[in-house]
Amino acid sequence: EGPAGEAFHLNHPDALMFINDCNVILRAIMSACGDADDCVSTSEATELAEKLDEKDIRNLPRPGQVDFINGGPPCQGFSGMNRFNQGKWSKMQCEMILAFLSFADYFRPRFFLLENVRNFVTFNKGQTFRLTPASLL
Repeated sequence: EGPAGEAFHLNHPDALMFINDCNVILRAIMSACGDADDCVSTSEATELAEKLDEKDIRNLPRPGQVDFINGGPPCQGFSGMNRFNQGKWSKMQCEMILAFLSFADYFRPRFFLLENVRNFVTFNKGQTFRLTPASLL
């Protein structure tokens, strides 16, 4: 989110920070590393990645430079409190875990932390949960 990113930048002016779609960022990194053919992305993400500033692209991390990936993909679709978890928005939120796992797959960090809600384990009869560690291994 733009406002959150701007607030972070004000508090941490020396930190490298990007406010962009994670799929665009990963596409830009993979393209810069010569791995564009291995990147599965939408045509929109490809176009937006190509429009990123060259200086920003040079500052993006490369495989071997990332030791730790930490995050919590949106949990609304997995939450038992979400009465609309079969809706289009909730389903899209559930798919964000795939983008998160794609970063781990590409960078192969030494450490990885994924935080989510308890129902993540039982969502989709446990299939999503079982696929998560399988994709990491």
